[in-house]
Amino acid sequence: MNTVEILKAARELIADEKNWLQGSLYDRRNGEDCYCAVGALDVVTEMDGDALDRAIEAIQELLGAGNSIVNFNDTHAHSQVIDLFDSAIARAESEAA
Repeated sequence: MNTVEILKAARELIADEKNWLQGSLYDRRNGEDCYCAVGALDVVTEMDGDALDRAIEAIQELLGAGNSIVNFNDTHAHSQVIDLFDSAIARAESEAA
């Protein structure tokens, strides 16, 4: 998978707020798998270090130094996390073109 595909697949995992969580990478709630932003990336990349690093870098570039994806996920609303993924996807698509 390329970075755009990874970001899109991870976003899809947490698109529904019931499948998104804060404070943990992944969990199971009410029979549903739930993920934070990094947990979703872990699952999609099957913890492939290079692929995971590329996807994290694509998001981290938007956050800048001093803010981590985990911190952003845990301190912002679901809609803001989804917006972050959307921005990272758009940027990765434009860089790939």
